[in-house]
Amino acid sequence: MISGFFIYSKNGKIFDDWIDVLKKFFKNIFLPFIILSIIAIIFNDFFISKANIVECIKNIDFNSYSKMLFDSFTHFSVAFLKPMAAHLWYVYAHLTILLVYPITRYILTKSKKISYGIIIIYFIMLMTNDILVMKNIDNLNFVLNILYRPVFYSAFGYLLYNDIIKKFVFDKNSEQIIINKNLFFISLVIYIITFVLLYKVTTKYYLTINGNYVYPSWYSSLIATMASTFILMVFNINFDYFLSDKIKNAICFVASKTLGIYLIHYFVAMKLNSIRFRDYIITNRPTFIHQVANYIISILLVFVISFIMVIIIDLLIAAFKNIVCHKKITTT
Repeated sequence: MISGFFIYSKNGKIFDDWIDVLKKFFKNIFLPFIILSIIAIIFNDFFISKANIVECIKNIDFNSYSKMLFDSFTHFSVAFLKPMAAHLWYVYAHLTILLVYPITRYILTKSKKISYGIIIIYFIMLMTNDILVMKNIDNLNFVLNILYRPVFYSAFGYLLYNDIIKKFVFDKNSEQIIINKNLFFISLVIYIITFVLLYKVTTKYYLTINGNYVYPSWYSSLIATMASTFILMVFNINFDYFLSDKIKNAICFVASKTLGIYLIHYFVAMKLNSIRFRDYIITNRPTFIHQVANYIISILLVFVISFIMVIIIDLLIAAFKNIVCHKKITTT
């Protein structure tokens, strides 16, 4: 949905913009994805167990690893890679959004009626799918797959931003207003209700004989509603009113590293898991408070370590570029 905010908001010619976004994707996202996929394949055992790096390198099987990468690229799926690459599924989802970009953007910008018609029908299908899942009835996944979910969500995100947030939030949010109270609290109430419903669904079916039914619900109307209301809440807060320029700059700096954090955070989390880090946090009396503290500390630690690693990697890349440029200038 957030991707949709930006992808379809360009003002140039559709085909020219399409080529531009594809170029940026392959350079800034897909290339790092390939590197991370290779690392995940070679050093999978290092991250999920106590195997050392030297053993992983010694056990490299070029034929097997090449086939994994080839199958992954040709099937648009991380399922063919090692488990350490599982979190990279969104790279393929994002690529799919970009591949159908011209069609989606044309519909969104040229025909609002068709756009909203598709969104409403699809959302009703998602809700129907949720109800069927809750009743242990075969779901509508085969129908929903006709329109790839990430494409739907990106289109929905664009309409949410351009037709609701821009018109009903930004136009009414003057510099003196800290928060648009009505829309914020309506969104908050819907968010809480949806969260409770989703929690009940997952706790009822997860880790039971019906556990396979809960998986589709993670991409359902409940998630779409939660994401939408959360985005509305955030946009209803006038951060300019109480955030200093220094804090804004700090937030923007962290935001600029989020792609790198996304790409490597799972490696960090799995390595901490392999050394049983949580055992050092949680006590022999794992009360609810201890579990929550464990969860929060673990997440923050993974984030901080990933953030520091991304900064170091960026510095190394910048240093390498400077060396290359210096050599070129010297040669010239």
